[in-house]
Amino acid sequence: MLVFLYLLPVLTCIFIFLECPWVGMEWYCYAIVVGLSWAVTWLSRFLLMRLHLSDVEFVSAYITGIRHYDCWTELVVYYEERQVPVGRDSQGNMQYRTERVRKTREVYHPDEFYYFTNSGKRVQISERYYREVAMLWGTSSHFVPVHHANAIIDGDAQEYLLEDIFELPGCSFSPTRLAEGDSYKFIPITEKNHYINKVQGSHSIFRLLNISREEAAKLELYDYPKVVDHTQNPLIGRECSEDEVMAFRLFNAFYGFQHQIHVFVLFFEGKDMKIVEKQRSYWEGGNKNEFVVCLGMNGDTVDWCQTFSWMDEPTLGVKTEAYFREHKQLDLLAFNEWLCEHVDLWKRKEFKDFDYIQPELTTFQSVVVALLTLALNIGIGYYCFAEL
Repeated sequence: MLVFLYLLPVLTCIFIFLECPWVGMEWYCYAIVVGLSWAVTWLSRFLLMRLHLSDVEFVSAYITGIRHYDCWTELVVYYEERQVPVGRDSQGNMQYRTERVRKTREVYHPDEFYYFTNSGKRVQISERYYREVAMLWGTSSHFVPVHHANAIIDGDAQEYLLEDIFELPGCSFSPTRLAEGDSYKFIPITEKNHYINKVQGSHSIFRLLNISREEAAKLELYDYPKVVDHTQNPLIGRECSEDEVMAFRLFNAFYGFQHQIHVFVLFFEGKDMKIVEKQRSYWEGGNKNEFVVCLGMNGDTVDWCQTFSWMDEPTLGVKTEAYFREHKQLDLLAFNEWLCEHVDLWKRKEFKDFDYIQPELTTFQSVVVALLTLALNIGIGYYCFAEL
């Protein structure tokens, strides 16, 4: 079909030349018709392909600092033009010249509050949230000198740093025991990150099934959990304690940026392992940074464990499945500790390895491209024929 769409404007030009000689188009006009049609075909196909391959992954980090910028007042210099009379001409008409007048105004900048993450992001927050974090950390603020150009009333800044917690007397934190000690003072942040995923357009290559939302609902498959107030629950399908949820949120935040990993644990009550392949297909193989642990449950007993990810060598997946064969009684905090100790087994798949894939548009998108190209060429042909 694509070849035909690029051939169509050539056929349109031949039709105009043979059937509408009265139009008298110059050769460059035919070139414009062909070029315009090719541009519409290419651009519409490109945009729809980007839409087709656009995907969202979840990336977690944690707050490393908060900062308050004092209000300040800026003196802004600007110029206005005015007409100044300079006399009359020989006919008595008043003459004017343009004069630029320097003026100033004061601009007030209110207080601003931000948090900073270990991934290098800065996000503006409310004063209320700033004070809640400062109270949670319980540390002393640091003075930060700030210079504003053209300030007549200047302001500085104050900040609180997460690292100061570790200097407090009695501080207790272990990077493998994320539900104990001062771990609760870490504030995980989860955000969406858009990227191009060629796997989405190539289900057959990776033997993924096409599963609709309706079919997923019948099979009781899971959608990705929503990000609410910059947080996300990575434990899906089971009521878990706040400590358990926080431990896995913190795992994704603490190890996510450095190791490029995001863990989900999915619980399937009374289902066999065949459900995992359907869940994997529904999530289109998962995102590039995801390590998905699927657990078949019988109450608090783990009947089976199967994982999926895009690792070239699924070392962490094999070890995780072996862990749950040995630990049938569900203990998510113990598993979280084990996961922290074995996170070095994770090696994220580089999605640039999929650059060789030549994805195709969906049938609907291909029809849209064809209709746009066809409509343009019919319109050009009709316009030329109507010139009679």
